[in-house]
Amino acid sequence: MAYGSALELETQLFLCKDLYGIDVKEALLVLNEVTKMLRAIIFKLEPSN
Repeated sequence: MAYGSALELETQLFLCKDLYGIDVKEALLVLNEVTKMLRAIIFKLEPSN
C-alpha cells in the first residue's frame, strides 16, 4: 500500500511538471528519501524466515 501511494504521488508530481511547468525536483528528491526510509522500516519489520 505504501509503495503504491508513493508511486501515485510521484505520478502527480510529474503531471504538475508536465501540465503546469512546476519545478518538482526538490519534491522528487524528498519523496525518494522518504521511500528509502520506508523500505528500510518495512524490511526491519518483516518477519525473518
